[in-house]
Amino acid sequence: MFLLGAICFIVLSMTSNLLLLYVLIAIGGACAVGTQNLTNPYISEFYPKEIRSTGVEVTVGIRRIGSILAPIFIGLL
Repeated sequence: MFLLGAICFIVLSMTSNLLLLYVLIAIGGACAVGTQNLTNPYISEFYPKEIRSTGVEVTVGIRRIGSILAPIFIGLL
């Protein structure tokens, strides 16, 4: 799913067709959000139940930092 989203964003930079742009944005966004949502159950099974909530929240926090910094780095490119 993450790979499909990455491919959509790469193709997004190569097209100027407005309809195709909207379709690629929708697919890429759904793949990015879907991948993030799929990591929560995996992470919750990875940690022992005593520290499960802490483990999930740390990974969600790191993911949030990445979502804040990514547009800044892409803007610099």
